Amino acid sequence: MGEVFVQRTGRYWLDEEGILRGEVLPEVDYQLQDAAEMMALHRRLVEGKARCFMMNITGLRSLPREVRVYFASPEHVDVHRAVALIVGSPISRAIGNFFLGFNKPAMPMRLFSDEERALAWLRSLA
Repeated sequence: MGEVFVQRTGRYWLDEEGILRGEVLPEVDYQLQDAAEMMALHRRLVEGKARCFMMNITGLRSLPREVRVYFASPEHVDVHRAVALIVGSPISRAIGNFFLGFNKPAMPMRLFSDEERALAWLRSLA
């Protein structure tokens, strides 16, 4: 694991394979400012090369519409080549399904309950 960067809503790092990883901190409510700060950090970490991103959202409590729209925006394809969301709780699964159903992301995005399957999918796209 590379250097870990902690923000109000999560922690992020670039792993040995070049996959950007993150995990939501427990009981988080994302706001638009949090999303913008996360994307600014990701832009710095990827250094101009779009990377696969795996995000564990099991602790996520809510994701307001404006944040979902922001994350699905085509302006982020230069940062995220593909996104795997790890879900576990019924709430995180519902948020993930809602996000994918109503906010068509500009890059490939899938939900997983297993980290190894998520990594296998991301590796197949790298």
